[in-house]
Amino acid sequence: MFVVDKGCLIGPPGTGKTHIALALACNAIAAGYTALYRSAFDLVQDFREAEATGTRKQLVHDLVRVDLLVIEDLGMRQLPPTAAEDLLEVFTRRYEQGAIILTTNRPLEDWGQVLGDTAAAGAILDRFLHHAEVIQLAGARSYRMHERQRRRTAPGGAAAQVSQVSAP
Repeated sequence: MFVVDKGCLIGPPGTGKTHIALALACNAIAAGYTALYRSAFDLVQDFREAEATGTRKQLVHDLVRVDLLVIEDLGMRQLPPTAAEDLLEVFTRRYEQGAIILTTNRPLEDWGQVLGDTAAAGAILDRFLHHAEVIQLAGARSYRMHERQRRRTAPGGAAAQVSQVSAP
């Protein structure tokens, strides 16, 4: 299917994790594969809604059958208590069945705390890391903040425009 069927992009905000994950998803789609992008928080919310509406089985089916599942920003927000079990089901059913790209700003050692369930986090990591490439992205400064600063200091940039407006 893919040369790398699992990948984890770890790094601080603004280092390009999302950009890389979306580029890989777009390339997979261009190559004829299916891809689904969900933030970790939205995915957990999807499970809550599916549980409430009786459509959990269909949701799991949809998550398993897609060729590439991109889960964005694991660890950025507090997840509900059932999140670990829901994510474990996804990772267990996709194990050796489909590609997953995961982005996070939290080190793998923190996943037990992030998910609130050390046993489930260990099981997820065991299945995921078996075939995963873990890529640590480093950056002293966010690309977003770098771009903002560049715009502000460029001739005619935001800083120049503000000073022109506020000048008497």
